[in-house]
Amino acid sequence: MNTYLYIAIMALTTYAIRVLPLTLIRKPIKSRFLRSFLYYVPYVTLAVMTFPAITTATGSPVAGACAMAAGIVGAGRKDVFHDALSRRARHPARHRAGVGPRRSGNAAKILRLHSLQHQG
Repeated sequence: MNTYLYIAIMALTTYAIRVLPLTLIRKPIKSRFLRSFLYYVPYVTLAVMTFPAITTATGSPVAGACAMAAGIVGAGRKDVFHDALSRRARHPARHRAGVGPRRSGNAAKILRLHSLQHQG
């Protein structure tokens, strides 16, 4: 019986949180501070849910912190994914055939392909 009571209380609380602002605030919000606060709420909520998942995903907090640092560094780099996709779009046959700097261990071949790209 207590389980149903807890579920009912949680449902009423969730409903009240969503309905009360709609019924109580009918005019546009003019406060610049309140508008900016409400603007950032979704981003903060996402960060609060994501941060613990990143740090505990591996089971080791140190590895999780390293993964988060790598993600931050990678996100700070300019157009990392765009560069990879544009290279693939410029030379689709070479990437499908397995030829190129990413799949070949032959340094001379890499240098030859690189010089051909920059010549023409």
